[in-house]
Amino acid sequence: MTDNGDNLRLNRPPLFVPNFVRSLTEDSAKSATFTKVIGADLEDSTVGLTSSFKYDLDEAGIKSTQQLKIDWTKFENHTFFNSAQVKTNVAFDTIINNFPFDGTQAEYESFFQKLTGFEKYLFDEFPKYKGYAFFSGSNGSETSAGTWITVKDMEGAMYPDVSRDHTGESKLNPELDSTTIEMWLWLPSGSNTGQTILNKLSQSAGGLDGFAFVISASSDGNLAPAFYTVSSKSFGQVVSFSLAKGAWNNISLVWDRNPEVNKLFAYVNHNLTGSSPSFDTSETFWGGINLTIGSGSSFSGPSYTHTEHNTLSGAIDDLRIWHTAKSLEDRVSSERKAVFASDDLKLYFKFNEPSGSNTLLTIDHSGNSLHGKLNIAGNTLKVREVATSSVAGQDPMTYEKLELTPILFPEYPEIETIREVFLTSASYYDEQNPNLITKLIPKHYLWEGQEDSGFQTETGDIVSTLVSGSDPKSIKLGGTQLLLSLAYVWAKYFDELKLFTQGFSNLNWADYDEEDTIPDQFLQFLAKQQGITLPPLFVGSTIEQYINRENIQNTYSTNDLSLQHIQNQIWRRILINLQDILRSKGTIHSVKSFIRTVGIDPDNNFRIREFGGPTKATLNFVRDKKSEISTLANFASGGFAFSPYLSSSKVEPGYPSASGLGAAFNADGYMTSGSWTLEGTFKFPPNTLSNASQSLFRMTTTGSEGVLVPLNVVAVSGANRITLHARPGDMSFSLAPLSMYVTGVDIFDGDQWYVSCGRQRSDHPHLTSSVSASYFLRAAKQNYGDITEAYFTQSFYNEYSSSAPVWSIRNSGSNASGSYFAIGSQSINLTSQFALNSSASCPAEARTVFFEGKVGQIRFWSKYLESKEWQEHVRNFKSLGVQNPTINFNFVTNASGSWERLRFDVSTDQIVTESNSSGSLQLFDFSQNSLHLSGTSFPATKSVIEPERFYYSYVSPKFDEASTTEKVRPRSFLDYQNVLSSSYAQVAPLYRLELSEEPTDNTRFTIDFSIVDALDQDMAGIFSTLDSLDNIIGNPELMFSPDYPGLEFLRQVYFNRLTDKINLKNFFEFYKWFDTNIGVFIGQLVPRKTKYLGTNFVIESHMLERSKMEYSFADIYLGDSNRHGLKDTIILQLLSGFVTRY
Repeated sequence: MTDNGDNLRLNRPPLFVPNFVRSLTEDSAKSATFTKVIGADLEDSTVGLTSSFKYDLDEAGIKSTQQLKIDWTKFENHTFFNSAQVKTNVAFDTIINNFPFDGTQAEYESFFQKLTGFEKYLFDEFPKYKGYAFFSGSNGSETSAGTWITVKDMEGAMYPDVSRDHTGESKLNPELDSTTIEMWLWLPSGSNTGQTILNKLSQSAGGLDGFAFVISASSDGNLAPAFYTVSSKSFGQVVSFSLAKGAWNNISLVWDRNPEVNKLFAYVNHNLTGSSPSFDTSETFWGGINLTIGSGSSFSGPSYTHTEHNTLSGAIDDLRIWHTAKSLEDRVSSERKAVFASDDLKLYFKFNEPSGSNTLLTIDHSGNSLHGKLNIAGNTLKVREVATSSVAGQDPMTYEKLELTPILFPEYPEIETIREVFLTSASYYDEQNPNLITKLIPKHYLWEGQEDSGFQTETGDIVSTLVSGSDPKSIKLGGTQLLLSLAYVWAKYFDELKLFTQGFSNLNWADYDEEDTIPDQFLQFLAKQQGITLPPLFVGSTIEQYINRENIQNTYSTNDLSLQHIQNQIWRRILINLQDILRSKGTIHSVKSFIRTVGIDPDNNFRIREFGGPTKATLNFVRDKKSEISTLANFASGGFAFSPYLSSSKVEPGYPSASGLGAAFNADGYMTSGSWTLEGTFKFPPNTLSNASQSLFRMTTTGSEGVLVPLNVVAVSGANRITLHARPGDMSFSLAPLSMYVTGVDIFDGDQWYVSCGRQRSDHPHLTSSVSASYFLRAAKQNYGDITEAYFTQSFYNEYSSSAPVWSIRNSGSNASGSYFAIGSQSINLTSQFALNSSASCPAEARTVFFEGKVGQIRFWSKYLESKEWQEHVRNFKSLGVQNPTINFNFVTNASGSWERLRFDVSTDQIVTESNSSGSLQLFDFSQNSLHLSGTSFPATKSVIEPERFYYSYVSPKFDEASTTEKVRPRSFLDYQNVLSSSYAQVAPLYRLELSEEPTDNTRFTIDFSIVDALDQDMAGIFSTLDSLDNIIGNPELMFSPDYPGLEFLRQVYFNRLTDKINLKNFFEFYKWFDTNIGVFIGQLVPRKTKYLGTNFVIESHMLERSKMEYSFADIYLGDSNRHGLKDTIILQLLSGFVTRY
């Protein structure tokens, strides 16, 4: 292999080494250098070939039409002079006859890189198959029945037309070498007889030669006793172990002939399950002994006797025989992946011959041409006619690359179908193509050639159907006259040349489409034309990760996309959005636009910081804006969701007291017995409703009267209003219903609306009434945390008749178990005279149950939400904020906690998003109170939870951080309302700022990635305002305290919510790809005067973890000359200040 030093001179990311050293400065990051690739990593590859393009670096040019962005499905896009029929037949011939199914890695790579763009497209269309060999077993004692595979240990002896070598040499005789046998084995559950898995034994006068892998008879339905024996005349040994039945076992049988070892080892699923005593044998002479898979005979060896009953019943996948002792790491790394041919690999059966194929060939992929023959005896089940996945489940080779498993049997039905489809299209195109090479040659030349060659037509048989056998490498092209043979060669060359020249027209055009756009190799070229350099991504990745799409997560795996492909897609997206990035260059928008093109949400993953800001700030106005994709549940096609009964044990002290208002309150455990609030986020797609009235949510009860509705919130399309209907009187005919509404609410405008309602009990501390409760209804919407519309109403309502309302009393007729929340179509008792069900007392609108919109963030609180609390929930759809989290947050678990807290939180960010076959779906309660909503009547197996983007703001956890995006701050206003809305403005005129209020703005700019950002944002969600936090950290009584006791309690309260540890590893895995190279590109977008500090992984404290200066001595307030500890100390002090005349 020639040295390819120029190709690996890593001006771009050093793709092939995981260990590298890089300076952190911008200049050195642009020209980062890395250690060179270890030669062993590339020795079995095409990296040194000039025709190879797989390992080419960026801007290396194009070497194949595979690299062009062309729609290969249409012949008119790529066939101009050549015959489409000839092109198709040649492609089939190339693939079926030349695919290196038993080749080395370099041979595989060479094959793929020699294909033209059309041939590669056709190869991708070829059917692929991954499977395993199913051995059907035999009946009774009939050892000749069933299925098995025989292999002659003579290179090329069986199926010579498929074999690459025909020397007849023995390949399975190890002589003095160690051996390793690897395979996947599945055995059926139940008892088993004595069966052979592998047998290469020969009995002679001198003793037994060879090896065998067998299972002995057992009545155990779960485990099979297995034995691996090796014999050389009178010397030999055996290792015994057990195999699980009904599951795939990964088996490695190692004969380590190292002089210090000389043992047999059996590994099952990586675990050493058996080993033999040490034994010594001389050179083995096993040549000429055939190998049988799935069948054998009884034998007696030096250390083991086997009794054979019938052929194997089970399945085998990926059988490999090596003449070396494979290490555990080597075995594990390839146990679920295919391997390439190598010197040590002597036999390799992938068993990927497809179900339905007629051939008995079992292909050897080791390169030694030890192909096997499948034997099917008697009337036993024909395994090639059975889909093997129905026998032993999924193929265990989960990481075997599907593109390396094409079906190469020409008579396979899918191959014949594809060939017929392509040839039909090709024939029609040739008829219509005026530039076909045969139409450009004078006819008399073709007639003369036809007569000399003896063909029936001018073109001969080359355009007709191919002649083929049943096995790979058995396809043959038809003949044609000599003149056309030469013409087709030139026509193919002209077509390829034309495609290359046409590709130049796309060098300045980047698009999301895969056709007619700039090739990947020129993306960096186009970027440099625009004056930027694209950032090299995935620096430090290995060849496996960057090019071969393997082990990307540092675990043994095969991934769908390579890192190189991902990088090219990201580069392409950057170029597509480059005009927006460059036009806004020098702004935060430009930086965020770039980060979005990389596929990362800058608002969710990073903290973009501009340092500085006013010296005076209040906690009330410190908010961060953000956009995030969450979800909403879609009821447009029907559906009904309801909660469990809202009942709990009343153990908390405080309001409401356990005794309630009197003896009538015999259901204090009802969560509705005190004040309560129900809230949710709603969205109606415009002009999609079949019912004008929509029930947003209801409170319902059950009893002998059936389903009753004491409260219903209804929105009416076209009326721009939302109405709360309530009639909670218990078994009362006389109680008048309450109907209160907010007008001007266009909830059907397609925007997200927050709606809440509830009850404030008569003895609530904020009410003065001792009889009437207060009901309320609120609706609002926001944009990035700014409340753009808000409507609310509240009204007293005497809910008592002869007894207390259903919210707080148990009654077998109207409320046997408590209230429950409901949304969506539901059957209710329309003949009852109680609650809103009464048609005589209540309008028909009050009984509406239809709901055809989307809903999310459904929450029920056994608490009256104050003004600041519900407004925070409007601004931040994720907020669970309350004014005093130490009492009212849901996860306060001590005795000072309150009954007034969150009871269920059904955010629609659900794990299961699709209804089941019966149309049911559970909506999980994230409050950990286990009040999960049950969903029914949805369309079967349909996605109910749908993505929805929210634009909101949240209380900033970095409220004391000197950073701001507002570098222009008016300090005075003529309008006093503007002064009230600002935390630092005054009434105009203002002529000069106090020195203490001059801003601290500077030019520093950084992008930080912190593991506590998400934690901080979640912590901020427990506050409706920062007033409680302000009191905790600003209390002057804590001056001499070593810490903040209130913060410690808040931490305990918050962390009661978490059920698992933070996964730090995932954070680091993400950041390792988002490194300095991304930062270098961002450096091209910021102004030169900005001091850009790069992208940084920050380790910091969370918002409830703060250090505190402890004042230890009282004389800290005294002057230096009066302190006892400083009496003998001379202090030099510089005093500075300013004088102001008032």
